[in-house]
Amino acid sequence: MELIALTLAAGLVYVLVHVGRTANSHQEMLEERTRALVLTRRVAEAANRCVVTDDALQLALREVCEYTGWDIGHSWTVKHGLMTPADRWTTVDGPVPPPLHGSPAPDGGELAQVVATAEPVWKHDGEVPAAVAELDMRGWLVFPVVVGARVVGVMEFLTREPVVPSALDLDLMSQIGVQLGLSFQRQAALKRFARRTQELTEANRSLAKANSQLEDFAHVASHDLKAPLRAIRSLAKWIGEDLPDDVPEHVREHCELMDGRVRRLERLLDDLLKYASSGVSGDAEVVSCEALIQQVVDMVQFPEAFDVRISKTDLQISTVSTPLEHVLLNLISNARQHSHEDRGTVQIAVTELNPEWVEFTVSDNGPGIEPRHRDQVWEIFRTLAPRDTKDTSGVGLAIVKKTVEAVGGQVVVTDSELGGVTFGFTWPRFWQGATAMRGAA
Repeated sequence: MELIALTLAAGLVYVLVHVGRTANSHQEMLEERTRALVLTRRVAEAANRCVVTDDALQLALREVCEYTGWDIGHSWTVKHGLMTPADRWTTVDGPVPPPLHGSPAPDGGELAQVVATAEPVWKHDGEVPAAVAELDMRGWLVFPVVVGARVVGVMEFLTREPVVPSALDLDLMSQIGVQLGLSFQRQAALKRFARRTQELTEANRSLAKANSQLEDFAHVASHDLKAPLRAIRSLAKWIGEDLPDDVPEHVREHCELMDGRVRRLERLLDDLLKYASSGVSGDAEVVSCEALIQQVVDMVQFPEAFDVRISKTDLQISTVSTPLEHVLLNLISNARQHSHEDRGTVQIAVTELNPEWVEFTVSDNGPGIEPRHRDQVWEIFRTLAPRDTKDTSGVGLAIVKKTVEAVGGQVVVTDSELGGVTFGFTWPRFWQGATAMRGAA
């Protein structure tokens, strides 16, 4: 019995010792993985915090050296297949020894292998590159920094004792390489953004200068050209007044035709000036859409026989009213001009597309516009009807398009239920300046 008891006791002690060792092993493994997670988090924070990639690399190298006990860390950046060494090294024992300054440039073949394969490389004792051995280092480990499948950097570590990385080390360095790759991506994106911003700034500056020059030219051209036109018109009037009563009728018609052409040219100059000066600026105010439409309709002065329909709405928007009023005036006047003489029908409506945009439409029962010509009507000086049959300069719709697009809106021409066409445009419901949101629905 005593022998059995002793045997059981010995077995129990063995089990307890084995369980204790297993528990300690699991505890050590848990602590090791916890430290690895903390390291990964610190590197991720450094990658997100640092604007300069080199700074993120240096922080990562220091964290890895402190975690692993590896003696020296160094990094390379890879761009277009060319490797550039960092000008700083990281150690766990203070300042870097003088021989390391300026980068000893370990064997390029091994580094190139890491860049080509995106796989880590480690060497120890007699296998380390000669430049590493000269520094009395017996271990050399190299890990890639990746963006997707592309290597953008390399981390190398030198150790005084031979090192074979564990599976945990390899997994950890792989995660760190990905985290640092995000820093490379962000820095590249910031550079592209800065370059694009600079390009846009220069383009806006050039555009503002060109617009200013165009407006100045329009003012000068309008003033300088109107003076001789007024003289020609006065001369035509005097000639008409001096004609005898028995003058042939075609002579009077020629004088009237000359007077009409001069008036058309004067109007063309006025409209050209308006086009050059058209834009959107000013302070926003709350505008009742129905009231604004009614105000513009009153300005057009339709004949009594005209059927003018304004859709009822309580929709209000916050905008600069003057440019919107000019757009509506051009479209409603255009509908008046191209409807059936004194018995036309014009319908004006406004609807809410979404919380940010509204759409105005002006429809008529005129002859309509063939689909193949609808893009052309927005071009400056473009008229589809013969100029002698319609008193138009071909600038009004161009002003509409320019003004609407200045606030980020869109213009469109479609068939009208009245038989003619419908001109529509989108307008921001809440004013945000001349660079209002793009992409109206």
